Amino acid sequence: MIKKYLLFFLWLVGFLYIPKLYTQNFNFYLERNIGVKNNFKYNKTGFIDLNEKKFLENYRIVIEMHNNTEKEITAIIIRYSFSLIIEKNNQKYRTIPLLSSSIRASSIKKYSKKKLFIYDFSSALREAKKFSTIGYKPVELVMEIMKEPKKQEELEIFSYTFPFK
Repeated sequence: MIKKYLLFFLWLVGFLYIPKLYTQNFNFYLERNIGVKNNFKYNKTGFIDLNEKKFLENYRIVIEMHNNTEKEITAIIIRYSFSLIIEKNNQKYRTIPLLSSSIRASSIKKYSKKKLFIYDFSSALREAKKFSTIGYKPVELVMEIMKEPKKQEELEIFSYTFPFK
């Protein structure tokens, strides 16, 4: 009788314990182009300036992915969306997602990192500028990111904000 309970317990523990196949860390930051004409050079920045002349073209978002395991990670899909936090009369509002898209990384070698760049969020910046012209103050650009899970992986969702100047 004890063997049956022991076997049942081991069987149950086998289903409850799902090993994590790998560990990833993500870093997000905003970069601004400081190059002249077609000479692109980017530096980290802490805000988006909507009053800048070429604000639609000057920014990119960097997703830095770290693989901290002994296995190469392949076929990574990152889905993301952008919304705004706007303010009027000391009351803040969050818009619905203004843009949704995805980006892929073919692989990340073991114990290494890879950078992905997002350039195509100008439509969200255009909406921020539009809100500023009708009396709302854009406060933050909100980026929500989801790593598309594979079998035996947990869903990972991140939210990161980039302030407006």
